Amino acid sequence: MPKIKRMISICIIVGCTKKAHARSWCNMHYSRWHTYGNPTAIVRSRDDGNPIHGLRHHSAYETWKNMMGRCYSPARHNFAQYGGRRIRVEPRWHDVRNFVTDMGLRRAGYSIERRDNNRDYSPDNCYWLLTKLQYLNKRPRNSRNFSVNKWAL
Repeated sequence: MPKIKRMISICIIVGCTKKAHARSWCNMHYSRWHTYGNPTAIVRSRDDGNPIHGLRHHSAYETWKNMMGRCYSPARHNFAQYGGRRIRVEPRWHDVRNFVTDMGLRRAGYSIERRDNNRDYSPDNCYWLLTKLQYLNKRPRNSRNFSVNKWAL
């Protein structure tokens, strides 16, 4: 009686030669998919030992990065209106993963808005608003202390 050889399948990720298991991925790629939603996610640690978050392409990442820059980077052109006025970001939001968890996805045409422009960026003060409507919530800029919508009336 001839011996039947079992075919061993290989992970379907290009360049991977490991034995495939679930979803035709090897254990490593399946674990990345389960954890990060992407089987090809590169998960490294920075020099300080913290894992890289893998959210660079998330819709809210650019918003988070710009928010942090406005508040903490004196080299930014708009630092005076944010960090210079002591507007800060809630410490929990210094990790982009917590920001994304609290704020969720940013839809196209929306950006972060603070209910009170004199308060910090925090879950109770921030929400997503259509960019076209944000002009309604600006601080007064002229000598008469009229906001844009008062001039429009």
